[in-house]
Amino acid sequence: MISIRTCIRKVKSMIKLLLIGNLFMLLTPLIKVTYKNLSLGYADARLLLLGQTYANTEGNTYTIQPIALMYLAVIAMLVAVLFSFLKKSLGIAVSSIVAMLALYGLKVVVSTEKHMFMRKYDLLPEELSISFTLFYYIILFILVMIIVLSFYDIYQSEKKSKNRLSTTPLHIMMIPSIIVTTIFAYIPLYGIVMAFQNFNPTKGLFGMQAFVGWDNFRYFFQMPDFRTVLTNTLIISIGKIIFQTIVPIVVALLLNELRIKWFKKSVQTIIYLPHFLSWVILGGILSSVLSPSNGIINAFLGLFNIEPIFFLGSNDWFRFTLIASDVWKEFGWGTIIHLATIAGISPHLYEAAKMDGANRWKQTRHVTLPSMMPIIIMLSTLSLGRVLNAGFDQVFNLYSPAVYESGDVISTFVYRLGLIQAQYSVAAAVGVFKSFISMFLVTTSYYLSKKYANYRIF
Repeated sequence: MISIRTCIRKVKSMIKLLLIGNLFMLLTPLIKVTYKNLSLGYADARLLLLGQTYANTEGNTYTIQPIALMYLAVIAMLVAVLFSFLKKSLGIAVSSIVAMLALYGLKVVVSTEKHMFMRKYDLLPEELSISFTLFYYIILFILVMIIVLSFYDIYQSEKKSKNRLSTTPLHIMMIPSIIVTTIFAYIPLYGIVMAFQNFNPTKGLFGMQAFVGWDNFRYFFQMPDFRTVLTNTLIISIGKIIFQTIVPIVVALLLNELRIKWFKKSVQTIIYLPHFLSWVILGGILSSVLSPSNGIINAFLGLFNIEPIFFLGSNDWFRFTLIASDVWKEFGWGTIIHLATIAGISPHLYEAAKMDGANRWKQTRHVTLPSMMPIIIMLSTLSLGRVLNAGFDQVFNLYSPAVYESGDVISTFVYRLGLIQAQYSVAAAVGVFKSFISMFLVTTSYYLSKKYANYRIF
Protein backbone atom coordinates (compact mmCIF):
# COMPACT_ATOMS: atom_id res chain seq x y z
CA MET A 1 0.00 0.00 0.00
CA ILE A 2 1.34 3.42 -0.98
CA SER A 3 2.04 5.73 1.98
CA ILE A 4 0.65 9.26 2.27
CA ARG A 5 4.17 10.69 1.99
CA THR A 6 4.69 8.88 -1.33
CA CYS A 7 1.33 10.18 -2.60
CA ILE A 8 2.26 13.75 -1.65
CA ARG A 9 5.62 13.40 -3.37
CA LYS A 10 3.93 12.12 -6.53
CA VAL A 11 1.37 14.93 -6.40
CA LYS A 12 4.13 17.53 -6.19
CA SER A 13 5.98 15.95 -9.12
CA MET A 14 2.76 15.87 -11.14
CA ILE A 15 2.09 19.55 -10.37
CA LYS A 16 5.59 20.49 -11.55
CA LEU A 17 5.25 18.51 -14.80
CA LEU A 18 1.79 19.94 -15.52
CA LEU A 19 3.04 23.48 -14.88
CA ILE A 20 6.02 23.14 -17.22
CA GLY A 21 3.90 21.51 -19.93
CA ASN A 22 1.24 24.17 -19.59
CA LEU A 23 3.84 26.92 -19.79
CA PHE A 24 5.18 25.55 -23.09
CA MET A 25 1.64 25.32 -24.48
CA LEU A 26 1.09 28.99 -23.59
CA LEU A 27 4.46 30.13 -24.93
CA THR A 28 4.07 28.51 -28.36
CA PRO A 29 1.27 30.75 -29.71
CA LEU A 30 2.70 33.78 -27.90
CA ILE A 31 6.09 33.39 -29.61
CA LYS A 32 4.35 32.93 -32.99
CA VAL A 33 2.26 36.06 -32.48
CA THR A 34 5.24 38.13 -31.30
CA TYR A 35 7.42 36.97 -34.21
CA LYS A 36 4.62 37.55 -36.72
CA ASN A 37 4.12 41.13 -35.58
CA LEU A 38 7.72 42.24 -35.15
CA SER A 39 7.33 44.52 -38.18
CA LEU A 40 4.32 46.39 -36.78
CA GLY A 41 4.66 50.12 -36.27
CA TYR A 42 4.78 51.50 -32.74
CA ALA A 43 1.12 52.58 -32.79
CA ASP A 44 -0.12 49.15 -33.92
CA ALA A 45 2.27 47.36 -31.56
CA ARG A 46 0.98 49.42 -28.67
CA LEU A 47 -2.57 48.63 -29.76
CA LEU A 48 -1.75 44.93 -29.87
CA LEU A 49 0.14 44.79 -26.57
CA LEU A 50 -1.41 47.34 -24.25
CA GLY A 51 -5.05 47.43 -25.34
CA GLN A 52 -5.52 51.05 -26.35
CA THR A 53 -8.78 52.35 -27.85
CA TYR A 54 -8.95 52.39 -31.67
CA ALA A 55 -11.52 54.19 -33.86
CA ASN A 56 -12.50 52.80 -37.28
CA THR A 57 -13.82 54.67 -40.33
CA GLU A 58 -17.40 54.31 -39.11
CA GLY A 59 -16.67 56.15 -35.91
CA ASN A 60 -16.95 53.11 -33.66
CA THR A 61 -14.26 52.57 -31.04
CA TYR A 62 -12.72 49.26 -30.10
CA THR A 63 -10.47 48.15 -27.27
CA ILE A 64 -8.18 45.18 -27.69
CA GLN A 65 -5.83 43.53 -25.20
CA PRO A 66 -5.41 39.85 -26.21
CA ILE A 67 -1.61 39.81 -26.25
CA ALA A 68 -1.44 41.67 -22.95
CA LEU A 69 -3.70 39.02 -21.41
CA MET A 70 -1.58 36.25 -22.95
CA TYR A 71 1.55 37.83 -21.46
CA LEU A 72 -0.20 38.02 -18.09
CA ALA A 73 -1.09 34.33 -18.30
CA VAL A 74 2.49 33.38 -19.21
CA ILE A 75 3.95 35.50 -16.38
CA ALA A 76 1.50 33.91 -13.92
CA MET A 77 2.57 30.45 -15.11
CA LEU A 78 6.26 31.39 -14.77
CA VAL A 79 5.61 32.46 -11.18
CA ALA A 80 3.74 29.19 -10.58
CA VAL A 81 6.72 27.20 -11.92
CA LEU A 82 9.02 29.17 -9.59
CA PHE A 83 6.73 28.37 -6.65
CA SER A 84 6.76 24.69 -7.67
CA PHE A 85 10.55 24.57 -7.31
CA LEU A 86 10.24 26.40 -3.98
CA LYS A 87 7.55 23.84 -2.97
CA LYS A 88 4.94 26.50 -2.17
CA SER A 89 1.57 24.98 -3.01
CA LEU A 90 -0.47 28.06 -2.09
CA GLY A 91 1.64 30.21 -4.42
CA ILE A 92 1.11 27.66 -7.21
CA ALA A 93 -2.65 27.71 -6.67
CA VAL A 94 -2.93 31.53 -6.61
CA SER A 95 -0.69 31.97 -9.69
CA SER A 96 -2.68 29.31 -11.58
CA ILE A 97 -5.96 31.08 -10.71
CA VAL A 98 -4.53 34.35 -12.07
CA ALA A 99 -3.48 32.54 -15.28
CA MET A 100 -6.93 30.99 -15.59
CA LEU A 101 -8.64 34.39 -15.19
CA ALA A 102 -6.29 35.93 -17.79
CA LEU A 103 -7.10 33.13 -20.26
CA TYR A 104 -10.82 33.53 -19.61
CA GLY A 105 -10.50 37.25 -20.33
CA LEU A 106 -8.55 36.38 -23.48
CA LYS A 107 -11.34 34.12 -24.71
CA VAL A 108 -13.95 36.80 -24.03
CA VAL A 109 -11.89 39.38 -25.94
CA VAL A 110 -11.21 37.29 -29.05
CA SER A 111 -14.75 35.90 -29.16
CA THR A 112 -16.56 39.25 -29.41
CA GLU A 113 -17.56 40.50 -32.84
CA LYS A 114 -16.23 44.00 -32.20
CA HIS A 115 -12.71 42.68 -32.79
CA MET A 116 -13.45 41.47 -36.33
CA PHE A 117 -12.20 44.86 -37.51
CA MET A 118 -8.88 44.10 -35.83
CA ARG A 119 -8.64 40.73 -37.56
CA LYS A 120 -9.27 42.41 -40.90
CA TYR A 121 -6.11 44.46 -40.47
CA ASP A 122 -4.24 41.53 -38.92
CA LEU A 123 -3.98 43.33 -35.57
CA LEU A 124 -5.63 40.33 -33.93
CA PRO A 125 -3.57 37.35 -35.15
CA GLU A 126 -5.24 34.14 -36.20
CA GLU A 127 -3.40 32.29 -33.43
CA LEU A 128 -5.61 34.12 -30.93
CA SER A 129 -8.89 34.00 -32.84
CA ILE A 130 -11.98 31.90 -32.06
CA SER A 131 -10.24 28.86 -33.54
CA PHE A 132 -8.19 28.56 -30.35
CA THR A 133 -11.23 27.28 -28.39
CA LEU A 134 -9.87 23.71 -28.15
CA PHE A 135 -6.48 25.01 -27.03
CA TYR A 136 -8.23 27.17 -24.42
CA TYR A 137 -10.20 24.28 -22.91
CA ILE A 138 -7.12 22.01 -22.77
CA ILE A 139 -5.14 24.68 -20.91
CA LEU A 140 -8.11 25.42 -18.65
CA PHE A 141 -8.49 21.74 -17.77
CA ILE A 142 -4.79 21.46 -16.87
CA LEU A 143 -4.98 24.62 -14.74
CA VAL A 144 -7.97 23.23 -12.84
CA MET A 145 -6.01 20.00 -12.20
CA ILE A 146 -3.04 22.01 -10.93
CA ILE A 147 -5.24 24.06 -8.57
CA VAL A 148 -6.98 20.95 -7.21
CA LEU A 149 -3.66 19.12 -6.68
CA SER A 150 -2.14 22.20 -5.01
CA PHE A 151 -5.00 22.52 -2.52
CA TYR A 152 -4.80 18.77 -1.90
CA ASP A 153 -1.11 19.17 -1.08
CA ILE A 154 -1.95 22.06 1.28
CA TYR A 155 -4.63 19.90 2.95
CA GLN A 156 -2.19 17.03 3.48
CA SER A 157 0.46 19.39 4.87
CA GLU A 158 -2.02 20.91 7.34
CA LYS A 159 -3.19 17.44 8.31
CA LYS A 160 0.37 16.51 9.30
CA SER A 161 0.60 19.48 11.68
CA LYS A 162 -2.52 19.07 13.81
CA ASN A 163 -0.88 20.56 16.88
CA ARG A 164 0.09 23.78 15.16
CA LEU A 165 -0.99 26.89 17.09
CA SER A 166 -3.49 29.22 15.47
CA THR A 167 -1.75 31.95 13.47
CA THR A 168 -4.90 34.02 12.87
CA PRO A 169 -3.89 36.85 15.29
CA LEU A 170 -0.50 37.10 13.58
CA HIS A 171 -2.13 37.32 10.16
CA ILE A 172 -4.48 40.05 11.42
CA MET A 173 -1.45 42.01 12.67
CA MET A 174 0.02 41.79 9.17
CA ILE A 175 -2.97 43.48 7.51
CA PRO A 176 -1.74 47.12 7.99
CA SER A 177 1.69 46.18 6.60
CA ILE A 178 0.11 44.44 3.63
CA ILE A 179 -2.06 47.49 2.90
CA VAL A 180 0.92 49.88 3.08
CA THR A 181 3.06 47.58 0.93
CA THR A 182 0.29 47.24 -1.64
CA ILE A 183 -0.23 51.00 -1.88
CA PHE A 184 3.43 52.04 -2.01
CA ALA A 185 5.09 48.99 -3.62
CA TYR A 186 2.65 47.10 -5.83
CA ILE A 187 0.25 49.70 -7.22
CA PRO A 188 3.15 51.89 -8.49
CA LEU A 189 4.36 48.91 -10.52
CA TYR A 190 2.02 50.12 -13.26
CA GLY A 191 4.57 52.85 -13.87
CA ILE A 192 6.88 50.22 -15.40
CA VAL A 193 5.09 50.86 -18.71
CA MET A 194 6.96 54.19 -18.84
CA ALA A 195 10.11 52.21 -19.63
CA PHE A 196 8.51 51.19 -22.94
CA GLN A 197 7.09 54.62 -23.82
CA ASN A 198 8.28 58.03 -24.88
CA PHE A 199 6.61 59.42 -21.78
CA ASN A 200 5.12 62.91 -21.96
CA PRO A 201 3.97 64.17 -18.52
CA THR A 202 1.38 66.49 -20.09
CA LYS A 203 -0.61 63.47 -21.33
CA GLY A 204 -0.67 61.85 -17.90
CA LEU A 205 0.27 58.36 -16.80
CA PHE A 206 -2.89 56.87 -18.34
CA GLY A 207 -2.84 58.98 -21.51
CA MET A 208 -2.01 57.94 -25.07
CA GLN A 209 1.79 57.79 -24.83
CA ALA A 210 4.00 56.84 -27.79
CA PHE A 211 5.06 53.19 -27.54
CA VAL A 212 8.80 52.75 -28.25
CA GLY A 213 9.43 49.14 -27.22
CA TRP A 214 13.00 48.48 -26.12
CA ASP A 215 14.43 51.76 -27.42
CA ASN A 216 14.92 53.24 -23.93
CA PHE A 217 16.91 50.18 -22.87
CA ARG A 218 19.07 50.33 -26.02
CA TYR A 219 19.64 54.04 -25.45
CA PHE A 220 20.72 53.43 -21.85
CA PHE A 221 23.06 50.55 -22.71
CA GLN A 222 24.67 52.62 -25.46
CA MET A 223 25.23 55.67 -23.26
CA PRO A 224 28.93 56.39 -22.64
CA ASP A 225 28.25 56.60 -18.87
CA PHE A 226 26.62 53.16 -18.64
CA ARG A 227 29.81 51.16 -18.16
CA THR A 228 31.20 53.68 -15.67
CA VAL A 229 28.01 53.71 -13.59
CA LEU A 230 27.72 49.91 -13.57
CA THR A 231 31.42 49.48 -12.67
CA ASN A 232 31.17 51.99 -9.82
CA THR A 233 28.04 50.30 -8.48
CA LEU A 234 29.62 46.83 -8.49
CA ILE A 235 32.95 47.94 -6.96
CA ILE A 236 31.32 49.98 -4.18
CA SER A 237 28.64 47.39 -3.40
CA ILE A 238 30.99 44.41 -3.37
CA GLY A 239 33.51 46.34 -1.25
CA LYS A 240 30.80 47.16 1.28
CA ILE A 241 29.55 43.57 1.39
CA ILE A 242 33.05 42.14 1.97
CA PHE A 243 34.07 44.53 4.73
CA GLN A 244 30.63 44.62 6.38
CA THR A 245 30.94 40.85 6.68
CA ILE A 246 34.52 40.70 8.00
CA VAL A 247 34.70 43.72 10.34
CA PRO A 248 31.68 42.84 12.56
CA ILE A 249 32.99 39.28 13.01
CA VAL A 250 36.43 40.49 14.11
CA VAL A 251 35.01 43.13 16.46
CA ALA A 252 32.52 40.66 17.97
CA LEU A 253 35.34 38.17 18.66
CA LEU A 254 37.45 40.89 20.28
CA LEU A 255 34.57 42.16 22.44
CA ASN A 256 33.83 38.61 23.49
CA GLU A 257 37.29 38.39 25.01
CA LEU A 258 36.77 41.45 27.23
CA ARG A 259 36.15 40.64 30.88
CA ILE A 260 35.39 44.18 32.15
CA LYS A 261 31.63 44.34 31.65
CA TRP A 262 31.16 48.11 31.90
CA PHE A 263 33.87 48.73 29.33
CA LYS A 264 32.43 46.06 27.02
CA LYS A 265 28.93 47.58 27.19
CA SER A 266 30.29 51.10 26.67
CA VAL A 267 32.16 50.05 23.52
CA GLN A 268 29.04 48.28 22.21
CA THR A 269 26.95 51.44 22.69
CA ILE A 270 29.54 53.73 21.07
CA ILE A 271 30.00 51.60 17.93
CA TYR A 272 26.24 51.02 17.65
CA LEU A 273 25.30 54.73 17.83
CA PRO A 274 26.14 55.72 14.19
CA HIS A 275 23.59 53.17 12.94
CA PHE A 276 20.79 55.47 14.14
CA LEU A 277 22.09 58.58 12.37
CA SER A 278 20.87 59.43 8.87
CA TRP A 279 23.27 60.09 6.01
CA VAL A 280 22.07 63.70 5.90
CA ILE A 281 23.61 64.23 9.35
CA LEU A 282 26.63 62.02 8.72
CA GLY A 283 27.24 63.73 5.37
CA GLY A 284 27.73 67.06 7.16
CA ILE A 285 29.94 65.46 9.82
CA LEU A 286 32.14 63.70 7.25
CA SER A 287 32.44 66.85 5.12
CA SER A 288 33.83 68.64 8.17
CA VAL A 289 36.02 65.79 9.45
CA LEU A 290 37.51 65.01 6.01
CA SER A 291 37.98 68.62 4.89
CA PRO A 292 41.43 69.11 3.28
CA SER A 293 41.84 72.53 4.90
CA ASN A 294 40.70 72.13 8.53
CA GLY A 295 39.53 68.52 8.88
CA ILE A 296 40.65 66.40 11.84
CA ILE A 297 41.92 63.56 9.62
CA ASN A 298 44.13 65.80 7.47
CA ALA A 299 45.36 67.64 10.56
CA PHE A 300 46.48 64.30 11.98
CA LEU A 301 48.15 63.32 8.69
CA GLY A 302 49.94 66.66 8.71
CA LEU A 303 51.78 65.59 11.87
CA PHE A 304 53.61 63.07 9.67
CA ASN A 305 54.26 65.61 6.88
CA ILE A 306 51.63 64.00 4.62
CA GLU A 307 49.98 66.30 2.10
CA PRO A 308 46.24 66.99 2.70
CA ILE A 309 43.95 64.52 0.92
CA PHE A 310 40.66 65.63 -0.63
CA PHE A 311 38.74 62.48 0.33
CA LEU A 312 35.39 63.69 -1.04
CA GLY A 313 36.75 65.42 -4.14
CA SER A 314 39.39 63.00 -5.45
CA ASN A 315 38.46 60.11 -7.76
CA ASP A 316 41.36 58.13 -6.28
CA TRP A 317 39.93 58.30 -2.74
CA PHE A 318 36.16 58.65 -3.12
CA ARG A 319 35.31 54.93 -3.42
CA PHE A 320 37.49 54.13 -0.42
CA THR A 321 35.77 56.90 1.55
CA LEU A 322 32.32 55.55 0.69
CA ILE A 323 33.19 52.00 1.70
CA ALA A 324 35.04 52.99 4.89
CA SER A 325 32.34 55.41 6.09
CA ASP A 326 29.55 52.90 5.41
CA VAL A 327 31.39 50.16 7.29
CA TRP A 328 32.01 52.56 10.19
CA LYS A 329 28.30 53.41 10.32
CA GLU A 330 26.92 49.86 10.13
CA PHE A 331 29.48 47.48 11.66
CA GLY A 332 28.05 48.05 15.16
CA TRP A 333 24.74 46.54 14.07
CA GLY A 334 26.45 43.45 12.65
CA THR A 335 28.59 43.15 15.77
CA ILE A 336 25.51 42.88 18.01
CA ILE A 337 24.10 40.09 15.80
CA HIS A 338 27.34 38.11 16.11
CA LEU A 339 27.61 38.77 19.86
CA ALA A 340 24.11 37.36 20.28
CA THR A 341 25.22 34.27 18.36
CA ILE A 342 28.30 33.88 20.56
CA ALA A 343 26.18 34.25 23.70
CA GLY A 344 24.10 31.28 22.56
CA ILE A 345 27.07 28.91 22.33
CA SER A 346 26.98 26.22 25.01
CA PRO A 347 29.61 26.77 27.79
CA HIS A 348 30.13 22.98 27.84
CA LEU A 349 31.88 23.24 24.47
CA TYR A 350 34.45 25.65 25.91
CA GLU A 351 34.91 23.47 29.00
CA ALA A 352 35.53 20.43 26.81
CA ALA A 353 38.04 22.42 24.74
CA LYS A 354 39.88 23.52 27.92
CA MET A 355 40.10 19.92 29.11
CA ASP A 356 41.71 19.07 25.77
CA GLY A 357 44.32 21.78 26.36
CA ALA A 358 42.96 24.44 23.99
CA ASN A 359 44.07 28.02 24.68
CA ARG A 360 41.89 31.08 23.99
CA TRP A 361 42.92 31.24 20.30
CA LYS A 362 42.19 27.57 19.72
CA GLN A 363 38.84 27.87 21.51
CA THR A 364 37.97 30.74 19.18
CA ARG A 365 39.14 28.82 16.13
CA HIS A 366 37.58 25.44 16.90
CA VAL A 367 34.50 26.37 18.98
CA THR A 368 33.42 30.00 18.46
CA LEU A 369 33.93 30.36 14.70
CA PRO A 370 32.30 27.01 13.73
CA SER A 371 29.30 27.88 15.93
CA MET A 372 29.04 31.30 14.24
CA MET A 373 29.32 29.86 10.74
CA PRO A 374 25.56 29.33 10.04
CA ILE A 375 24.72 32.98 10.80
CA ILE A 376 27.80 34.16 8.85
CA ILE A 377 26.73 32.12 5.80
CA MET A 378 23.17 33.37 6.10
CA LEU A 379 24.15 37.07 6.32
CA SER A 380 26.69 36.67 3.51
CA THR A 381 24.25 35.03 1.12
CA LEU A 382 21.46 37.49 1.90
CA SER A 383 23.82 40.37 1.18
CA LEU A 384 24.11 39.17 -2.43
CA GLY A 385 20.75 40.79 -3.09
CA ARG A 386 22.31 44.21 -2.41
CA VAL A 387 24.96 43.98 -5.11
CA LEU A 388 23.31 46.69 -7.23
CA ASN A 389 22.32 48.82 -4.21
CA ALA A 390 25.39 50.90 -3.54
CA GLY A 391 23.49 53.16 -1.13
CA PHE A 392 21.68 56.13 -2.67
CA ASP A 393 21.45 58.15 0.56
CA GLN A 394 25.16 57.95 1.26
CA VAL A 395 26.38 58.63 -2.27
CA PHE A 396 23.86 61.44 -2.85
CA ASN A 397 24.92 63.27 0.31
CA LEU A 398 28.67 62.88 -0.29
CA TYR A 399 29.31 63.02 -4.04
CA SER A 400 29.76 65.98 -6.38
CA PRO A 401 30.25 66.38 -10.16
CA ALA A 402 34.02 66.19 -9.58
CA VAL A 403 33.74 62.52 -8.52
CA TYR A 404 31.06 61.27 -10.94
CA GLU A 405 33.78 59.22 -12.63
CA SER A 406 34.37 57.08 -9.52
CA GLY A 407 31.26 57.62 -7.39
CA ASP A 408 28.24 57.81 -9.66
CA VAL A 409 26.09 54.69 -9.13
CA ILE A 410 22.89 53.41 -10.74
CA SER A 411 20.53 54.93 -8.16
CA THR A 412 22.05 58.44 -8.38
CA PHE A 413 22.23 58.14 -12.17
CA VAL A 414 18.49 57.34 -12.28
CA TYR A 415 17.81 60.30 -9.99
CA ARG A 416 19.60 62.73 -12.29
CA LEU A 417 18.06 61.27 -15.46
CA GLY A 418 14.51 61.27 -14.11
CA LEU A 419 14.21 64.26 -11.80
CA ILE A 420 16.95 66.62 -13.02
CA GLN A 421 17.02 65.97 -16.79
CA ALA A 422 13.32 64.92 -17.02
CA GLN A 423 14.13 61.79 -19.08
CA TYR A 424 11.41 59.83 -17.32
CA SER A 425 11.25 56.90 -19.74
CA VAL A 426 15.00 56.28 -19.75
CA ALA A 427 15.12 56.55 -15.95
CA ALA A 428 12.26 54.03 -15.70
CA ALA A 429 14.11 51.67 -18.06
CA VAL A 430 17.26 51.86 -15.90
CA GLY A 431 15.13 51.22 -12.80
CA VAL A 432 13.51 48.17 -14.43
CA PHE A 433 16.94 46.82 -15.38
CA LYS A 434 18.22 47.25 -11.83
CA SER A 435 15.06 45.76 -10.29
CA PHE A 436 15.17 42.71 -12.56
CA ILE A 437 18.81 41.93 -11.68
CA SER A 438 18.15 42.60 -7.97
CA MET A 439 15.11 40.29 -7.99
CA PHE A 440 17.23 37.49 -9.49
CA LEU A 441 20.00 38.06 -6.93
CA VAL A 442 17.58 38.18 -3.98
CA THR A 443 15.90 34.96 -5.12
CA THR A 444 19.29 33.28 -5.53
CA SER A 445 20.52 34.49 -2.13
CA TYR A 446 17.41 33.18 -0.33
CA TYR A 447 17.81 29.84 -2.08
CA LEU A 448 21.47 29.62 -1.04
CA SER A 449 20.73 30.69 2.55
CA LYS A 450 18.05 28.01 2.80
CA LYS A 451 20.35 25.36 1.34
CA TYR A 452 23.53 26.14 3.28
CA ALA A 453 22.29 27.89 6.46
CA ASN A 454 18.79 26.37 6.80
CA TYR A 455 17.33 29.91 6.82
CA ARG A 456 13.91 30.46 5.34
CA ILE A 457 11.27 33.18 5.56
CA PHE A 458 8.24 30.91 5.33
